[in-house]
Amino acid sequence: LIKKSHKKLKKTMNLAEPAPEVEAATADAAVAPESVYNDNEYLVAPAPDVSSESLDVETYKVAPAVMVDDPRRFAPNDKLNEPYRNPELDVPVEKLRTGSTGITFESQAGISRGIQMTCTRQCLPFLYDERDFVSYGEISRYIVLKDTFCFVYGERTDPNPLY
Repeated sequence: LIKKSHKKLKKTMNLAEPAPEVEAATADAAVAPESVYNDNEYLVAPAPDVSSESLDVETYKVAPAVMVDDPRRFAPNDKLNEPYRNPELDVPVEKLRTGSTGITFESQAGISRGIQMTCTRQCLPFLYDERDFVSYGEISRYIVLKDTFCFVYGERTDPNPLY
């Protein structure tokens, strides 16, 4: 009875056949090659004792590096000292909450651009990229709906929306 209902369920859900049963895996130990037992060809002479006094090499002392000129002299200091972003122009989630109308909806959600399902993509899926299927963690974003606008943030604490 169970096998019949399983076959019926498999037909309606278009599932693959279960994997066939196989025997337990077995393996023999590898045979050691002759070179392991006959290591005369791999003999290495020990390195000779060498000390720095026995070498006839002159050693030199190097003076520490000295800055010749100020490298920031030619740098665009006015541009470097500008703030990266203006915090007054930020649109964090807290700022949207304090507005006159407030937030309609906010939550973590998966945002995906989707794919166009054509006849060939449905009938011959092996022709296309397997990355059509993504995990929730890859597409997870924090969305805020306010009036007729949808703000998409990377995380709840981001200062500006992604789009």
